[in-house]
Amino acid sequence: MDGTQDSALSFDLIIATAGFGLALCFTIPTAKTLYLTLFKSNNTTYPSDFYKDDDGEAEDHRHSSLYPARRRCALAAAVIVGLNADLFTLALIIRGTMKTNATVLSLLFELGMRILALVQMVDIIIDKCTVTTFQKALATAATSNTLAIVIWTNHSDALFNPRLIEFASILSSFLAAFFSAFFCSSMPRRPDVYYRGKLVERQYTVSLLQRLTFSWISPLFKLTKAQHGLHLTDLPILDHSNRAENLASLYNRDHHSQALLHFLLRESTWPFVNQNLLTILQSICIVVPQIALFFLLKSLEAPNSEGTYSTGRCVLLLGISMLVQSFLSTWAQWISFSRLKIPIQVQLSSLIFQKSLHRKDVKSVNDDRESVGSPSKDESRVPSDGHNNKAEDGIMNLVGVDAKRVSDFAAYNNLLIGSVCRLLFSFGFLILMLGWLPVFAGLVIQATTTPINVYTSKKYALVQATLMSARDRKMKIIAETLSNLRQIKFSAMEALWEERINESRLVELSVLRRVFTINTILICTWLMGPILLSAISIGVYVLLGRSLTPSIAFTTISVFSGVESSLTVLPEIITAMLDALISLTRVQDYLNSSDNFQTTIPGDHIKFRDAKISWPTDNSCSRNAYTLDVDKVDFPTGELSIISGPTSSGKSLLLAAIIGEGEVLSGTCTWLKMDFACTQGICGKQEPWIENATIRDNIVFGLPFFESRYNQTIEACALVKDIEMSRDRDLTEIGHNGVNLSGGQKWRLSLARALYSRAGILVLDDIFSAVDANVGRHILEHAINGPLADGRTRILATHHVDLCIAMARYHVKLEQGAVQQAYEIQSIQHGSVALKGLDAEQPHMLSICGPVTGSEPGLHSQLKSRAFVQEELKRFGAVKLAVYWNYVSAAKGCLAWTLIISLFGLFEILLVSRRWWVVQWTSEVLEVSGDSDRGVQTVAANNILFYLGVYVLLSLILCIVGTLRYRFLYFASLRASQELYQRMIYSIIRAPKRWVDTVPLGRILNRFSTDFVIVDSQLCNDLAYALYSLLIVVGISASAAIISPLVIPFTLILLALCLYYASRYLNVARDMRRLEAISRSHIFETCSSIASGIGTIRAFQREKAYIDKAFEKIDANARTIWYTWCFNAWFSLRLGVLGTLFSIATAWLIVSLRVEPALAGFALSFTLQYTESVVQMLKRYTDAELGMNAMERITEYSEMEVEDDSGDVVPASWPSTGSMEIKNLAASYAPDLPPVLKGITCSINGGERIGIVGRTGAGKSSLAQAIFRFLEAQEGSIHIDGIDISTVKLYDLRRRLAIIPQDPVLFNGTIRSNLDPFDEYGDLELQTALELICLGPPEQTKEMTQAAKMSHQTQTLTLDSSVSASGANLSQGQRQLLSLARAILIRPKLLILDEATSAVDKATDNLIQQSIRANFAHSTILVIAHRLSTVIDFDKIMVIRDGACVEFGRPEELMGIRDGEFKRIVECSAGRSAIVDGFQ
Repeated sequence: MDGTQDSALSFDLIIATAGFGLALCFTIPTAKTLYLTLFKSNNTTYPSDFYKDDDGEAEDHRHSSLYPARRRCALAAAVIVGLNADLFTLALIIRGTMKTNATVLSLLFELGMRILALVQMVDIIIDKCTVTTFQKALATAATSNTLAIVIWTNHSDALFNPRLIEFASILSSFLAAFFSAFFCSSMPRRPDVYYRGKLVERQYTVSLLQRLTFSWISPLFKLTKAQHGLHLTDLPILDHSNRAENLASLYNRDHHSQALLHFLLRESTWPFVNQNLLTILQSICIVVPQIALFFLLKSLEAPNSEGTYSTGRCVLLLGISMLVQSFLSTWAQWISFSRLKIPIQVQLSSLIFQKSLHRKDVKSVNDDRESVGSPSKDESRVPSDGHNNKAEDGIMNLVGVDAKRVSDFAAYNNLLIGSVCRLLFSFGFLILMLGWLPVFAGLVIQATTTPINVYTSKKYALVQATLMSARDRKMKIIAETLSNLRQIKFSAMEALWEERINESRLVELSVLRRVFTINTILICTWLMGPILLSAISIGVYVLLGRSLTPSIAFTTISVFSGVESSLTVLPEIITAMLDALISLTRVQDYLNSSDNFQTTIPGDHIKFRDAKISWPTDNSCSRNAYTLDVDKVDFPTGELSIISGPTSSGKSLLLAAIIGEGEVLSGTCTWLKMDFACTQGICGKQEPWIENATIRDNIVFGLPFFESRYNQTIEACALVKDIEMSRDRDLTEIGHNGVNLSGGQKWRLSLARALYSRAGILVLDDIFSAVDANVGRHILEHAINGPLADGRTRILATHHVDLCIAMARYHVKLEQGAVQQAYEIQSIQHGSVALKGLDAEQPHMLSICGPVTGSEPGLHSQLKSRAFVQEELKRFGAVKLAVYWNYVSAAKGCLAWTLIISLFGLFEILLVSRRWWVVQWTSEVLEVSGDSDRGVQTVAANNILFYLGVYVLLSLILCIVGTLRYRFLYFASLRASQELYQRMIYSIIRAPKRWVDTVPLGRILNRFSTDFVIVDSQLCNDLAYALYSLLIVVGISASAAIISPLVIPFTLILLALCLYYASRYLNVARDMRRLEAISRSHIFETCSSIASGIGTIRAFQREKAYIDKAFEKIDANARTIWYTWCFNAWFSLRLGVLGTLFSIATAWLIVSLRVEPALAGFALSFTLQYTESVVQMLKRYTDAELGMNAMERITEYSEMEVEDDSGDVVPASWPSTGSMEIKNLAASYAPDLPPVLKGITCSINGGERIGIVGRTGAGKSSLAQAIFRFLEAQEGSIHIDGIDISTVKLYDLRRRLAIIPQDPVLFNGTIRSNLDPFDEYGDLELQTALELICLGPPEQTKEMTQAAKMSHQTQTLTLDSSVSASGANLSQGQRQLLSLARAILIRPKLLILDEATSAVDKATDNLIQQSIRANFAHSTILVIAHRLSTVIDFDKIMVIRDGACVEFGRPEELMGIRDGEFKRIVECSAGRSAIVDGFQ
C-alpha cells in the first residue's frame, strides 16, 4: 500500500515539475520584454499608431480599440483569483485541514506556475504592440492550460470530495486557470485590415479560439439570412498568400531553374507537411475507437471477472478519440483546401493567363479534321484578331480542367498516406486481436484482386486521357459554332452544325461509357476485396478452433469497415494522381512553349533589309509557312506610308512584322527607337477587335481621360454623329467584338483608339474598306493626316491607293510574295490642298460634301451606362424540384431510378443482415461456451460451416448488388447527359440573334465545359453517395433502436440539431456554388476576350493591364471556392461534435442497460460509423444540391426562348422571280430600343440589281437583317414574290435566300466542305465556282488584265486546301470571295451582298462584278456598297439615312435631284469622273 502511495506521490510531483518547466519556457521571452519595458523604457518603441502587414492596412490603428480595458481586467481577475485560491489551498494543506494526494512541493510548483502566469498577464496589460500582445496571450493561454491539466490530474479526488471547502478551493483554482486560458485564447491577433479599400478575410485577424472553431465567418450567415442571399461583394478578399499576383510572381522569379512539379512541392512544403501530419494523427485516432469498442465489449462479456476494464473509461476514451479525430479531420481538410488547392489552382490559372499574353500567336489549321488531297499552301494565312479558337480553347481547358485536376489532387493527396497509415494501424490491431494467420489469410485473398486493380487503373488512366482529347475536340467544334453562329443562321445550317456537335458528343459519351465501365469494375474489386478479407479472416480464426465472441466479431467487422473505406480510397487517389500528372504535364508544356520574342532590332527608323518574314508557326507547320520577301524598305519617320498590292499579297503580314507579331526568318527588321512613354498602336488586323466595354473605354483604352483630346479624336474619326445617336452617348456599352456596331463603326472606333493613344507609330490595316467615300475622305484628312497625327509615323495597308497617294511620302507595292516596288513619293502636298491631286473636277469638295460629324454639344453622357451584355442570372434559395425532375426525366422516366433506389436499399439491408447474422452466431457461441469446453467444440464442429457459409454467401451477394447499383446508376446518368446536351444545343443554336449578341461566348462555353463535366461525371456519384449515406444513417438508427427505444429520442434530437446546422450551411453553400459558377464564367469571358484580341493588346503594350484584369477574375473565383470550403469546415466541425455526443450517449445507454454483448456489439459497431455517416450524408446531399446548380444553369439555357420556326409551307420554286415589296418597314434590335429602320417603303422587280448606299451606321446592314428576319418588323411588312416573309418558316426563308455579310467566316475543314456543306454538288461545279471568283486555276486568262493575273496567281486555292477555324488561315478578301462562291453554287433568286468585295483590290473587284452580272443575270441582287463604282451601273439605287429610305430610283434620276443625297455622295467620292461616266 505504501508503495502505491509513494508511486502516486512521485507521479504527482513529476506532473507538477513538468508543468512548471513548460510554464517557465513560455515565460522566458515574456520576462525579457517585461524587463526591457520596465527598466529600459526609453529605448523601447511601440508601433501603436499604425498597423500594416502583407495582407493590408488597418483603418482603426488604436491598440486600445483591439484590446479594451474590460478584456484586460477579466484576464487580471482570473489570474488573481487563481493565485488566491492556490495560496488558500496551500494554507489548508500546511495546517492539515485538507487531505489530498498532492505533496506540498507539487503545490509550490503549481503556485509557481500561477506566479509565472501573473508575470505574463502583467506583460500583456502593459504591451502596446498588436502582434506581440497576441503572441504573449497565446503563451499565457498555454501556461494556464498546462496549469489546469496539472490541477485536474493531481487533485481530481478533491473535486469529488464531499467537504465543501476543499471542493470550492480546488474548483476555484481549476476554473481560474480555465478562464485565464479562455480569455487569452479570445484575444484577436490584429485589427481588421483592408487591401485596396476592401476588407481582408479575418482568419488571421480573429482570436485563436475563433479560428479553431471557424467562428469568424458567422457574420456571413447572418448576412445571408438578412438579405436572402450572398453577393460577391459581400465576401472579403483573400490574404496575400492566396492572391493571383503574388502567386504568379513567385513562379516568375525562378521558374527556369526547376520543373513545375518541383516548384509546387517546394513552395507548398509546409502545407503538405502540416496536412499529412494531421492526417497521420487522424489515422491513429480512427483506430482508437475500435480499441475502446473491443475493451467495452470485453467488459460486457464478463462484467464480474477480474482484469476487465472500466466501462466508463472505455466510453470516455471512445468519445474523446472520436472528438479529436473529428477536429483533426476538419483541420486537415481545411489546410488541404485553403493552403494547397486554392493557392495551386490560382497559381496555375494565373501563370496560364500570363503565358497566353506572351506566347507566340500561332493560328494553324485544326488537325482534328483531316482534309482530302493536298494540304494548304498557307500562302495567305492571316491571323485575325477576332478568331483564335485554338488558343482560346486551349486556355479554357487548361484553366477549367487541368489546373483544377492538379489542385484537387493536391487537396486530396493526404488520403494516400492516411489510408496507408490507417491500414497499418488497423492490421496491427487485428494481428494483436486475431493472430497473424487469419489476417495473413485474408490479405492473401485481398492480394488476388491487386493485379485486377493495377491493370484496371492503368486502363482507367488511358481512357481518361482519351476522354480529355474527346472533350477538347468537342469544345473546339462548339467554340467554332458559337463564334460563327450568325453566319450559320444566315445560311440556315443550324441542323447541320447541331448534327456535327452531337456527333462529337456521342464520341465523348462513348468514351465516358468506357470510363464508367472501368469504374464499375474497380468498384466491384473494391467491394470484393474488403468483404472477402473480413469473411476469410473470421473464417480462418474460427476454423483454428478459437471462440468467436462478440468483442472479437464486431470489433473485427468494425475495423474491416474502416479497412474497406481505406482500400476504396487508394485506387481513386491513384487514378486522381495519374490524372493530375497528365494535366500537370499539359500545363508545363504550355508554359514552356515559345514566347512571342521581339524579332525587330532598335534603329533610327523602321526598315527591312533582305528580310524573309512569315506568320508565327510551330514546328509542325513551319515547312509550309507562307513567307514574304522584303529586300529593302525604309519607312520615313513621322510621315504617311502606304502598302498596297493584290488580295493576299502579304500586306497584313508586313504590318504584323512591324509590330512584332510576325517572324523574321532571315535578314533584319529595324524598329524605330522610341521614348519609354510611347507605345505602338494598331488599328485592327483586317478585322478590328472591340472590347466589351463602353465607347469611351474602348477609345481611351486604359489611358487617362483628357476631354479635349478625346473630343478631337472622335471628331477626326467621324464618330460624333454615331455617338449622338447612341442611347447612352459615349457610355453606350459595346458587345463582344462589336456585335452591336456596323462594320464602319467598328473600324472607326478602332482607329479612334489608336489615334487617342500616345503611340509614335500607327499601323493601320485597310480602314477605308468599310466606310463610305465621304467618311473615308474625312478620316484621311482629319485623322490620318490631321493634327493628332502630326509627327507620328503612319503605315497604312490599303487597296484605296488613289485616295491616299497624294498625302503619302512612301509607297510599298507587294506582288507574288515579295516587294515589287518601294519608293519615296517626291511631290507630296499637305493639308486640304492635296485633294486637288485626286480629281481636277473637285476643287470645292469639302463644301459640296458638307460635315459628317454632327454637333459636339451633348456628346458625353452624364447617366450611368445601361448594360448591353446580359448579367448572368443568379438564383437564390433551394434548387427547385423541377430541376431535379428534369434530370430524372432526362434518363427516360422513373423506372430506372426506382430500380437504382431499390438496389441501394437492398445493399443496406444486406449490410445490416450480415451483421445481424454475426449476432446470432456469437450469441450461440456465448450460450454454449458457458457450459464446457466440449460445448464450444460441438458448436465449432456442427454449426461453424453453416454460420460461416451463410456469412460468405451474404458477402458475395453484397458484392454483386453493390456493383449492379452503380452499373445502373451510370447507365441512367449517360442517358440523362445525352438528352440534356441535345436539349441545350438545340436551344442555343436556335436562340434569337439578340440573345447571341448579348451573351458572352465564355459564359456559354462554361455551360458546355465545366457544368456538363459535373453533370456527366460528378452529379451521379454525388446523388449515389447521398442516398448511400442516408440509408446508412437509417440503418444505424434502426439498429440502435433495436437495442432500446430510449435511443430514439437521442437520434431525433441529434438529427434536429444536424438539420439546423445543415439548413444554415445549405443557405450559404448554395449561394457560394452559384457565385463560383458565375465567377468562373467571368474567367472564361476574360479568356475569350484576351485570346481574340491578343494582337491588339500586345501592340498597345497593354499586357500588364489585362494580366491584372485576369488576376482580378481569378481572385474573385478563388474567394468563392475558399469560402465554400470554409463554410464546409464550419459545418463538419459542428456535425462531428454532435455525432460524438450521439455515440457517447448510445454507449452509456448500452452500458447502463447491461445489454447482451452480441446486441451491444451489433449496435456499437454501427454507432461508431454514425458520426461519419451523418456528416457524409449531409455533405453528399449538399454536394448533390450544389451539383444541381450546374443542372439549374443547363436548364436555364435549355428552356429559353428560341426563334419561331412556324409558318406556312411555301412552294418548292419560291422565290421564282425574286421580286420584293417593302411597305412602311420599322424594326429595332430589341423592344426597349429605338427603331433602326423607320418606315422604309420600296418596290423591287424580279431580276433587278439594287445598290444600297448611305453613311456608315445608316441602317444598310439592318435592312439586310430584316429581310432574313433577324429583326422582326414592328410595323409594315416585306413581301417576296407576293408572300409575306413573316408567314414563312425561317428555315425555308434563309435557305432560299443568300447573303454575303460584311465579316464572312469559314469553318474548319477544306474549301470543298465550306462551299458545299450539304454535299449537294460535284467537283466540277465547285471548281467552276472557284474559277468564277478568281480563286481557282483558270482555264482561260485572255480576258484578264495583267493586274488581275498577278492577283489571281497570288490567291489560287484548290478544293482540298485546308481551312482553319473561322477561316483564320485565309485573308479577309479570300473569305469574302469564298462566300461569294457559295452563293454562285446556290444561285438564289434573291442575293444580298453586304460590302462583299470591300477587302479585295479593284482589279479583282471588277472581275467579280463581271462574274456576278453573268451568273446572276436572272436574280434580284441587293448590294450594300461604299465603292460607288461597284453599283453605279445598277438598275436602281437606294439611299438610306438614319434608318429611312430618303431616295430610291435610277442613278441618273438621283443625280438629277438638286441637293440630293446620292448626288452629294457621288461628288464626295474619289474618281468622280469615272463614276459619272459609268452611269452615263
